[in-house]
Amino acid sequence: MRESLPMIVRHLGHNKVQTTDRYSHLTRDSVKTASKRIAVCLGIRSVSR
Repeated sequence: MRESLPMIVRHLGHNKVQTTDRYSHLTRDSVKTASKRIAVCLGIRSVSR
C-alpha cells in the first residue's frame, strides 16, 4: 500500500492516527520492501538487514 497513514486514517473515519496504527500490522517483508524503495529514492545502493 502506498498511501500515507494519515490518508488511511481519514478513509477509515478514525479520529486519531493512533487508532489506525493499532490495527496496522507490518510484516518484515513489507518493512524491508519499503526500506529498499526509500533507499532507491535517496540514491543509496544497498540496505543491510
